[in-house]
Amino acid sequence: MKTKFAPFNVADYLDNDEVIAEYEGINSDSGRPEGGGRRPFAENGRAKDAPSNKSRKGKSAAVHSPAAELGQRASDGGPQIPTVVVALQELQVRRKFCIKIVVSSTNRAAGLVKRMIGIPAHDDEAAQEKVEARARTIIGKAFSGKPQAEADVDILKAVDAEIEAIRLSLEPIQARRDEIESEMERLARLLPAYSFVKGIRGFGDKAFAVLIGEAGDLSKYPKDEKLWSRLGLAPYQGKAFSQWRAKGGLSADEWVGARYNPKRRAEIYACIEVPLGNLQMESAAKSETTFGKPIGPYGEVYVRRREHTAVTHPDWSKGHSRGDALRVMVKAVVSDLWREWNKDLAAREMRDAA
Repeated sequence: MKTKFAPFNVADYLDNDEVIAEYEGINSDSGRPEGGGRRPFAENGRAKDAPSNKSRKGKSAAVHSPAAELGQRASDGGPQIPTVVVALQELQVRRKFCIKIVVSSTNRAAGLVKRMIGIPAHDDEAAQEKVEARARTIIGKAFSGKPQAEADVDILKAVDAEIEAIRLSLEPIQARRDEIESEMERLARLLPAYSFVKGIRGFGDKAFAVLIGEAGDLSKYPKDEKLWSRLGLAPYQGKAFSQWRAKGGLSADEWVGARYNPKRRAEIYACIEVPLGNLQMESAAKSETTFGKPIGPYGEVYVRRREHTAVTHPDWSKGHSRGDALRVMVKAVVSDLWREWNKDLAAREMRDAA
């Protein structure tokens, strides 16, 4: 049975009175008291006057969709962008919360399996990596219900009860993440530049929602370079942050001054960089080319960058060169998105003023 959750009401989690007032105008049946302000909370954290998550017949209530109400407000020509952006930022926090729980529990499960395999000596890194990979494979198959390799059956059997308990505990967390992501995708379709986003192969609604969830309103950035910096895409002293992290060289104060957020960068990598890299070009092996065959404009950016660094940095490894080109490709997408967002927002404002 699919788990149902309490309705999401962004205004219950904000301190910005202007945004709350705007949200109340959209969500007039939210049950908030007259005169604004937060609803009082009971000891269990729910609003005291909030409707129960169960109907009188015991069935789960329908999941509340801010997107539907915001979309209605958008069709009326009202200002809804600030509220949509804030809602996406809040939902992104909750999405990452769900991911963190899954990652943490999966790591613990893998640790238990590694004990059954046998943990090698600390100085044998190759053996440790092999055991880690094997444990991850066992956990992945156990969580997805796939049959284990013959050599791994007894290993899983030794901890089967614990692994199954972890798997069951994660089901509602994953269900909640799916709900959050669906809502984020619906909200993203109301934003400026969405028509531009739809035309980018490999840059879907979730990628757009996550980017706004991490960056906020793109019109607040005076230059696209500022947005690059926010997302961890801008180089620092001539190097990508991935290189500084791998090789060191920055003091603690320099890291603070750089304002680099590795978790935010990881979100951009997983949700934007990887899908773009897969769908904006055909692989080098399949296309029988050196760097791949572009099948989109940003794939062309990638290949040009690979060709450029092959000349300017022949000492770079293949992985370094590929990572650099992917980062430059994403920067191109972000710059174009920033321009289209501001153009679309200005057109909306002119239309509203007319």
